[in-house]
Amino acid sequence: MEEAKSKQSSKKPVHIFSVLAKEIGDLAAKEKNIYRPILKKWHPHAAGVSVATLHDCFGSELKKFIVCLRELTPDAVQVLKAADKLEKDLVHIAMEDSVDTDDGGTSLVREMTPYEAGTVLDKLVKAWIKERVDKLQEWADQNLELELSLTACQEGIQQLCETTAYKVIFNDLSHVLLDTLYIGSPSSNRILPLLKELGSILKFISAAVHDRLQNRLITALMKASFDGFLLVLLAGGPARAFSCEDCEIIEDDFRALRGLYLTYCDGMPEELVVKASSEVKNILPLLRTDTEALIRRFKQIMSQSYGSTDKSRFPMPPVPAQWSPDNPNTILRVLCYRNDEAASKFLKQTYDLPKTL
Repeated sequence: MEEAKSKQSSKKPVHIFSVLAKEIGDLAAKEKNIYRPILKKWHPHAAGVSVATLHDCFGSELKKFIVCLRELTPDAVQVLKAADKLEKDLVHIAMEDSVDTDDGGTSLVREMTPYEAGTVLDKLVKAWIKERVDKLQEWADQNLELELSLTACQEGIQQLCETTAYKVIFNDLSHVLLDTLYIGSPSSNRILPLLKELGSILKFISAAVHDRLQNRLITALMKASFDGFLLVLLAGGPARAFSCEDCEIIEDDFRALRGLYLTYCDGMPEELVVKASSEVKNILPLLRTDTEALIRRFKQIMSQSYGSTDKSRFPMPPVPAQWSPDNPNTILRVLCYRNDEAASKFLKQTYDLPKTL
């Protein structure tokens, strides 16, 4: 714990329990790779016993943290996600070490009291949403007698809906969107986990929110989710890269996300879903376009905008207010996340950029 405190103080703010979870995970991996071959001479399942002990030690500390939780905070999300990852890693090591036992390690895992970090986080998220929804409903109830044309009231409600929606998508659901969707390989980290959590939220809103607010809140949530999906594709960081073949997966996931809003409960009007998803739909053809064609298209648009340049270099196109297949910055971002040598070579020659941003 003291070592975790010292490491915490030397970096950007990270909760001590998140640091501790990382340290324990590293320790378990070290014990598995270095000490298990030696200790097996004295105990056939030394690694399993070791990680079970580490699991219990962290669990007793985590329990103190969970008892004090009263609301959803960045620290709570960070720690619970770290705890959930640690538990999965430790259980995997225990099962792997006990694979040759009669029960395959099941009895050992049963002795490891579950952290239930995911359940705790789910309850906190739902409580947070309920609190915001209650505030929205209270506001709506207080203003039901007012005319719908009362501009100040309507703008306030709309702003609160949008703020709540973007908080849900970009913070509360980041673990199934920004943190995991298409990370490493698009085929192994798809959109289903996001759809499951969004589905639960939509059911909750449908059951708990006043009818006059439901469409507004869900429309804002829908727009935020498509914005998040687009952010993954065009600004998802170096852990993501896409080939032309991946477009089929991405298009299937896009249709699934649209389908969620079209079919939940009574469903959203199709024209609203089409409008909210149009920006994503418009850039999908770029993901199907081969690299050489993208490069030609980019050069043509840049030449029209900036004229000819020396040494085949162009100024960096500004970030647009809206992504578009005819916008050079949008095309450049697709190239930045294109998983092939031609794109990498073009980015290096033209902007001295790495393969992915």
